Amino acid sequence: MKAESDQGKQNEKGFTLVEILATIAIMAIAILGIMALMPSGYKEITNAGQLSTMNHLGQMKLDQLRIEGVSHPDLTNGTHPGSIPEWPMGASELYSIKWTVTDNVPAANMKSIQVEVGYDMYEADGTPVTESLNQRVYRFTTYITN
Repeated sequence: MKAESDQGKQNEKGFTLVEILATIAIMAIAILGIMALMPSGYKEITNAGQLSTMNHLGQMKLDQLRIEGVSHPDLTNGTHPGSIPEWPMGASELYSIKWTVTDNVPAANMKSIQVEVGYDMYEADGTPVTESLNQRVYRFTTYITN
C-alpha cells in the first residue's frame, strides 16, 4: 500500500516553490531592465520633438523669405531678429530665430540667407542664456537672385 502512495506522488505534475521564485526573479530583472530604458526614451522623444519644431520653423522662415521681393526690408544686408508664432502651450518662448543676409554671395546679384533657429538660447528679454544643457541650434542656408 505504501508503494502505491509513493507511486502516485511521483506522477503529480506542477511547479515547486523554488521554480516559481526563480521565474519571478528572472521576470523582475527583465522588467527592471526595460523600465531603466524609459527615462532615456522619453528624453529622446522630447529631443526629436524639439528638432522637428526647429526644422519646421526654419523651413517656414526660408519659404517666407523666398516669397518676399529682394527689396523687402527683411532681405537687406545684415542680421535680422525674428519672432516665433505663439503656441497654445506657451513653448514658443523657448525658441528663437534670426537670419543673416549677405549681398553678392556667392555671385553678383545674389543674396545668401542663413536662417538660425535656436532652442533655449535667449531669455525673454533677448539676453543669451548662459547655463542650459538643452541648447541647440539649426542653421539653414538658401540663395536668392535679383
